[in-house]
Amino acid sequence: MNRFETRNTIRSRKIARSRPKNRTSLAVAFVIAAACTTAFAGRANAAPPVPFYTAHVTHIDKQSAGAVVITTKDSVNVVCVWYRKNLRDQNGEHTTPDGAHIFYTHNGATVDVEPGNRFSPGTNIGLVWDAKKFGPYTGK
Repeated sequence: MNRFETRNTIRSRKIARSRPKNRTSLAVAFVIAAACTTAFAGRANAAPPVPFYTAHVTHIDKQSAGAVVITTKDSVNVVCVWYRKNLRDQNGEHTTPDGAHIFYTHNGATVDVEPGNRFSPGTNIGLVWDAKKFGPYTGK
């Protein structure tokens, strides 16, 4: 420090020398934040991990972000054959005494195909998955 410099001048020099580092770290932080935003936005818009049955559908009822009940005019057998063919991640199937078929997947999603009754004819298809992991159902 020479006699013409004050303490404030020395502080200004130190701050000026450190600014490029601050700009660089700010730019790096911005890039990381943008990457995280893109990653999370991609998950939210992802398709559910189970295929939706679309033939002769009469009603779709959203139960929650990761649960939907589809009602179709097709028989339980037709729907089960379709899911056996199109459910790629399937790792098991269970048939209950009342005629329902439950398909299990490796990723934790399930498909429940149940026959209707005289009050609610048609076949009901219950789809359940982890909405945080695969994204929510965005339909009505």
